[in-house]
Amino acid sequence: VVALVFGYYYVRWKMFRRSDAAVEWKRRASVIWSIATTGFATLSLSIIWLFAFQNLYGYVYQRIGWIVAVFMGGLAVGSLVRRRTETSKQDSVLSIDLKINTTPDKRVFDQNTRRLMVVDVLLGLLAFIGVWVLPLLERIQTTEIALVCVETVVTLFVLMTGILGGAAFALASEVHLGFSNRASSTAAGINGADHAGACLGALLAGVLLVPVFGMWTTGLLLVGIKWGSAVLLYWGWRSPRAV
Repeated sequence: VVALVFGYYYVRWKMFRRSDAAVEWKRRASVIWSIATTGFATLSLSIIWLFAFQNLYGYVYQRIGWIVAVFMGGLAVGSLVRRRTETSKQDSVLSIDLKINTTPDKRVFDQNTRRLMVVDVLLGLLAFIGVWVLPLLERIQTTEIALVCVETVVTLFVLMTGILGGAAFALASEVHLGFSNRASSTAAGINGADHAGACLGALLAGVLLVPVFGMWTTGLLLVGIKWGSAVLLYWGWRSPRAV
């Protein structure tokens, strides 16, 4: 599925890369792809944290409500922190024309777009750290503080996943609204992409990726997806408009 989507984007960009419409399409597609992969990554990581908690702690059903609540709370915190940061600045997204900084000589992109790229990188980094930390937790199972360490570390991972997911949703909405100027289009595109990615992530991670390939391989796949999405954002927003 990922290969097909990347192939589709590549063909479209190669065919229409010289026109203004193509540049606009690239930017819209890069933002939609970013939020779709964020939904995929956050739900996939949530499945990984649940499975890891089950394997390391011994049972998950007495804590699953807490884990889900922490994730949902993280989503809210990420969105609120993002909004608070934005409203504290005078040059908010509503006063920025996202069509400046489009000449090939200008490397400084829109602030929100750069932040969205950072969130993509951080989500990939979180997955990368997770695949290294979880095996380390297995080695301390014989110690007295093992259960406390497992619960604390997994809770922090879940919280960070939610915060980054919430921040990405707010950022992608602001960036998309900046060039679409239509709240309905932004709401439909961003919300639909996020839910589609989350649904696919929960399904594939729970049924195929983690059970068949393991947490390590799944985590590295998520690293590649999110870092690849950051590259696509960079590629889409550095494209000059046709003269």
